[in-house]
Amino acid sequence: MLAYLIKYQRRTGEMELEQFATLREATVERLKLDRHNNDPDLEIVAVASASEDHLRISHARYFSGISQSSPSPKDSKDLNARVAR
Repeated sequence: MLAYLIKYQRRTGEMELEQFATLREATVERLKLDRHNNDPDLEIVAVASASEDHLRISHARYFSGISQSSPSPKDSKDLNARVAR
């Protein structure tokens, strides 16, 4: 199963997403970043997910901000239709 590292700026909704081969790798990176993070509004999360599409549904709040990584409303409808099948 793939893993993802999410860096989410709560105040602005900006998000960065990085894919890893394992949850262990993503978690090691998260722990490194957490040690140096002094920004209380920066949330750093490691998550295992079958795909980025599933991650966008299961952790939708990270993708609903102002970020360029956010899906358009059309993309969200298409994604929800695929998952419902």
